Amino acid sequence: MILNLEDQIKAALKVNYVDKSKRYMHIMGVYEKSIKLSEHYKKDTNKVILASLMHDYTKYLSKEKQIELMQEANYDTSISSNLYHAYTAEYLAKSLYGIKDKEILNAIKYHPTGHPKMTDTLKILMIADITEENTRDYQVSKEVRKYEFISLDKALKIKLEYMVKDAKKRNYELSDYTKELIKEL
Repeated sequence: MILNLEDQIKAALKVNYVDKSKRYMHIMGVYEKSIKLSEHYKKDTNKVILASLMHDYTKYLSKEKQIELMQEANYDTSISSNLYHAYTAEYLAKSLYGIKDKEILNAIKYHPTGHPKMTDTLKILMIADITEENTRDYQVSKEVRKYEFISLDKALKIKLEYMVKDAKKRNYELSDYTKELIKEL
């Protein structure tokens, strides 16, 4: 039996996250919400399917394995280690699954930070990542949900405002990409 790419990634996620059911539920929630948003806004559902399934693909690899993959991909390991999973998932999307579409790859890579001149695929992934109903019950999730089917930009702006407040509260610096994106919106 030959599985399509979506089914291959889903099968791998089931194996990779067998002991991490909450993360698996989150990924599947992002997948489901991304499809709904994509259909609502009449965007390419195939792109958001692959991006959503891959976005946290490497989330629970050890830091050592993340660094190994970062180096293998020639990525800068001086970025925050909280972002490694996005970069390594993007790398495996290319190297393991042969995904070449830049819109999909950039959505995977930049889903935690955003990126200036964002595509709708990235916007949908960032919004679905915070609004999926399986595991996200934060106040910001509830606020973003109010706008996710009205305006991607408005929903994204609310998420970014939260990211600024959270960075101040927990004393960490936002990525340069996030800062640029905030100026752009």
